[in-house]
Amino acid sequence: DVDTERDFIVMELVRGESLRAKLKRERVLSIQEIVRVGQSLLDALAAAHAAKIVHRDVKPANILIDEANTIKLVDFGIASFGDRDLTSTGVRIGTPAYMAPEQLRGRVADVRADLYAVGATLFEAATGEQLHASSRAPDQVTAAVLAATGDAALASAITRAVAEQPDDRFASAREFADALGSTRHLATDDAAKRPAKHADDVAKRPARRRWWLAGGAAVIAAGALVVLARPRGHDMPVAARTAAAPADATHERPSIAVLPFIDHTGEARLDFAASGLPHILATQLRSIPELHVLGYYELLDHLPSGSAPAEAWERAARSLGAETVIHGEIFTEQAGIRVVVKVTTINGGELGRFERMTSVDSVPAATRSIAADVARVAVGRAPQALGDARKFEIDRNLQLAISAIERQDFTAADGYLDTVEREAPDLAEAQYYRALLNWWLSRPIDAAVTRALAGNLESAQRGFMEGLKLVYDQSHLTPAINYFRELVTHFPDHREINYGLFEALYHGGFPAEAMVVYRRLALRHPRFKLGLKHALSYYVGHADDDGMRWAIARLEPDLEESLLWQARAHVARREYAAAIALLRRHDSKGATFEVRRELVEIYLLDGQFELAADVAADWSSADVPQRASQLLALANAFGDVNAADAWSHKAAAAAELMTGSDERERGWLELAAIEMPDARRDRLRPILPKLTTENINQVVAHTLVAGTLDERTLVDAARKSEFPEVVAVANALHAEATKNLNGAADYWKQAVDTAADGNFVILEQLARARVFRKLGDHAEVLKSCDEVIRPRRFAWAWGSAIGPCLRWSAEAAAALGNRDVAIGFAKRLLALRMKAPDGDPLVKAAREIAVR
Repeated sequence: DVDTERDFIVMELVRGESLRAKLKRERVLSIQEIVRVGQSLLDALAAAHAAKIVHRDVKPANILIDEANTIKLVDFGIASFGDRDLTSTGVRIGTPAYMAPEQLRGRVADVRADLYAVGATLFEAATGEQLHASSRAPDQVTAAVLAATGDAALASAITRAVAEQPDDRFASAREFADALGSTRHLATDDAAKRPAKHADDVAKRPARRRWWLAGGAAVIAAGALVVLARPRGHDMPVAARTAAAPADATHERPSIAVLPFIDHTGEARLDFAASGLPHILATQLRSIPELHVLGYYELLDHLPSGSAPAEAWERAARSLGAETVIHGEIFTEQAGIRVVVKVTTINGGELGRFERMTSVDSVPAATRSIAADVARVAVGRAPQALGDARKFEIDRNLQLAISAIERQDFTAADGYLDTVEREAPDLAEAQYYRALLNWWLSRPIDAAVTRALAGNLESAQRGFMEGLKLVYDQSHLTPAINYFRELVTHFPDHREINYGLFEALYHGGFPAEAMVVYRRLALRHPRFKLGLKHALSYYVGHADDDGMRWAIARLEPDLEESLLWQARAHVARREYAAAIALLRRHDSKGATFEVRRELVEIYLLDGQFELAADVAADWSSADVPQRASQLLALANAFGDVNAADAWSHKAAAAAELMTGSDERERGWLELAAIEMPDARRDRLRPILPKLTTENINQVVAHTLVAGTLDERTLVDAARKSEFPEVVAVANALHAEATKNLNGAADYWKQAVDTAADGNFVILEQLARARVFRKLGDHAEVLKSCDEVIRPRRFAWAWGSAIGPCLRWSAEAAAALGNRDVAIGFAKRLLALRMKAPDGDPLVKAAREIAVR
């Protein structure tokens, strides 16, 4: 229906439940029900696909089962309608656990992605486990379904549906539905044929109960803990949970917010009280899994400023779903310090008030003891004690360290943690933050993680520490991804857990999905800016306008870093003149080296080669290691053989100094990426053993250097890497070495598609153009070289790539009969090779094309 004054949609009211709710209750379905759901779902998709609609978010939550047991597929909100797609290229759309691999990588999804999602849904209905959480190979998928159902045909159909490559899946929904029709689902007693363990599992699950209780009550009955924290006088249902059951999601648990403490004492030593005492209280309460705690820092993320009035904090608590609020105050009295904690409903109804008289040195301990009273009011039992009593200075310095970490003042945090560790080297909470800080500062984490796990930690913190070991060792990123995907379902609001998932995905070959996780993280924790450079690099590297605007807006607007990223956004749109104008306005006020280097890069892209050379002229006097490779790149681009030879020595020496250290500036990475002339290749050889495999850029660089030096053993080893970009590069190098040129072209394209930040795209596109030149495909040479001649993100490999690409583009255009275009490329190449010696092959080729 419609209305002339309002916009709305009238939809069918479906009385029933979602498949997600049914699986949550029953865990697995019978074979007959799996087949019925699957075939009904595939019938719906067949109709959609016939209308050129790809759903792209098939999952149990979007499958409804009405009272007549009819299956309904809903929520086409992110569907693709033929040629109309309201989403951005390269952005991962859907729900990760049910998404096909090509969707997770941000690529175009066709009908086979929907079939993958149906397969993942049926896998879960058969086994009780999510497919991605299991991360199974095809034989493992088959074995899991076969073990759960005993039906080989069903196992085979699901395995084919969730194949890694789209071409290996069913071609249509009808074909998939026909395959399901060959299962044994017509047997009258198939439930009895399922492995007994599933029946046992169902029998062991507690009965679901609903309780109606007055506000503020907490009852334990029949083995179930019932939690309520609502305004008094309002009877409402609360789902019971067994005391042993984990809390899977925040919305299933009552939520309690701990507001800042008000300090009336004026005591200098209690300078941490406003944030530190709420954090101490929240830490204690988080040991109760049935309770979702919103601490000081979670609330702070949703305030305009930290000094906001109490009403603003309460509004933030309400907006985050808090049902109960904790207010704290400390007063100076003749007998000492009085700590007062009041527990109220979100609407102000008082549930309890607790006080302690204590000394200044015992304020943290007194606050910690009140947590038991608060917990009894909120959930009917006291929290588990987290560690022994501490010295006042330990508590004070730890809370100041946490506050500094939240401000991202890592220098101050480092000092406070050093002080804590001298007094209490094995304090688990301090070691948790030490591990976190060391990770963010690229320091070793092993000792801190071991000490943290040896002590008492919140369950979320303990889970994160275990995951951090995996994500820190970036040779274990696939297990890290699987681990954090599972962990985030249990702790969906936990900042570090979400950040761990983001880092694992970004470096592990799923950057598009990583961006979705990061956007969600930024929404929940808007003050948290770590990882922003990854997001900026991704969006710029993929020329995503919306993403670039969002990420740049998160930068401090007046800082030089914001200016540089705005210029890079112009470059991503190939608006070189606009980028130059922006930087030159800043340059007129006295720019840093960073700005001037960026100007050189964009002058080069804009064809202003002499101006680029002039601005870069003063670099040679500055003995900064990473500038050596930049000057080498310029010398290679300009054809200055003598300078290139000299800077090659310095760049190689600089690379040797920096490899394996914390320095990851462009210098050594791009030296590894630059195609060295034969005479200088041996200077790369001493670097090769020193290249570490700590992160994806280092491994890509290692693989490219190995390829340049024809180290076939190392290239073959890289084909088994955890990183998709590395595998693609290694496969491309292997294919070229074995004369499989068509395969090499495809693999170089894969390398470009899987690049998270575009660091090596120029070199990869150059390699692709080289392959197409050998194949005689002139159109593809022009297409590949366009990404080198007019890149969307600059890298210093450009210095060695631009000359060959201008020559090949001129040759390709001439071969296609585009003489004017060919002459344009040739003239630009002649302008570029301003310092080339007589007989330079690139100059000679350009002159021949220009005079034809």
